[in-house]
Amino acid sequence: MIRKRKRKRYADATIRFATIRFTTIRFATKTIYNIMKDCTDELKEITSLLEESGMDVTPMVEVPYFSAGVVCGKPSEIGDQTDETFWIPQDLLKRDCNYVIRATGDSMIGANIFDGDKLAVRAGADAKSGDIVVAYIDGLSTIKAYFEDEDDGRWLVPQNENYEPIRIDDNMDVRILGVVLSILHEMPRVEYKACMKAVRGVKKNSDKVITETMIQRAIKEVLPLIQTNRQWFSVYRVLVDRGYINDEDFSVFVSLINNLMKEEAPKLNPDDLRRMSVDCFKKPFVLWTHENAPIRDKRFFDYLKIAKKFNMALRKSF
Repeated sequence: MIRKRKRKRYADATIRFATIRFTTIRFATKTIYNIMKDCTDELKEITSLLEESGMDVTPMVEVPYFSAGVVCGKPSEIGDQTDETFWIPQDLLKRDCNYVIRATGDSMIGANIFDGDKLAVRAGADAKSGDIVVAYIDGLSTIKAYFEDEDDGRWLVPQNENYEPIRIDDNMDVRILGVVLSILHEMPRVEYKACMKAVRGVKKNSDKVITETMIQRAIKEVLPLIQTNRQWFSVYRVLVDRGYINDEDFSVFVSLINNLMKEEAPKLNPDDLRRMSVDCFKKPFVLWTHENAPIRDKRFFDYLKIAKKFNMALRKSF
């Protein structure tokens, strides 16, 4: 989100200077000391809902934005239009982010930098081998990976086989203007066809009736993954999500498992399974998140893996 710099509600800017050849560029970074004070009621509500759902909400700050762009390809002139600003996560400011530039071209696609992406940059020439840098070459600028070889040779290396590395020698006027700290991609969108294909698949399967035979087959596939009785909660959750049993009907679920598995049925306790139905486990398994789960680390992912595999096994039965 780009905003004009004339904003009075933010604190005084932190001023940094970076001298590049004959030009001194002033980088002003506006820090938000208490973002919640300036939030609208709507933004406060959104932030509160995100935090309640386990999302980590990061405050944002504004930094100067070079809108002309820097080429990911052959070097070009760098723009100095800083009449606009760009919002970045506040933690980047702690890492000394001074400004944001727009990348153009395709020479860095191997580093996940695409045409139009915004790059948060720390001004300065203290680059290490492997850093992605904004480089000045004989009056032009480019974005490349900085590299020092075993012979102490210095290179600017593209991340696209269609471009060759640039060797830095004493006859070239080369300077490192900054090190890229983070890649800020353009707003992502998913193609309509991809969404429609996924939705049609779910709608098609939702019209089909799940049978006990289908559940038996799915249980056989997932059984090797189940190591504890409580992990049967994942099977229960999928059957609830698919409407086969009602939510909180743990006794019905236990009876179903006993009927299907006979003498091989585990000794499940409805109350024990009910204790798992908290936090995000009360929601459909596709909404489970590690941050808001009643269990942590590997145990959480074990439950999620069982739910996914059991759900997939049911889908294959249709």
